[in-house]
Amino acid sequence: MPSLWDGRSNGSIKFKHRIISAVLVSMELPYIECYKPARKYQKAVLLRAIDDYLIRHPEILDELINGMI
Repeated sequence: MPSLWDGRSNGSIKFKHRIISAVLVSMELPYIECYKPARKYQKAVLLRAIDDYLIRHPEILDELINGMI
C-alpha cells in the first residue's frame, strides 16, 4: 500500500475505496469492482478531487471503463 495508508486499518482502507466508488457513480462512471459505493461521504470535496485526478490520469479512466480496476 502507498505510504499514505500507513497506520490505517484494512477496514479503513476498504471504506476509502467505497467512497471513491460512490463518487465515480455520482459522475456516471463505473465503480471500482469489489467496492460497493458508500452511502455517505463529503461529496463536494471528493467529487472535485477525483475529477481533477481523472483529468490528470486519463489512463485510469480507461482502465475503469474497461473493467480493469
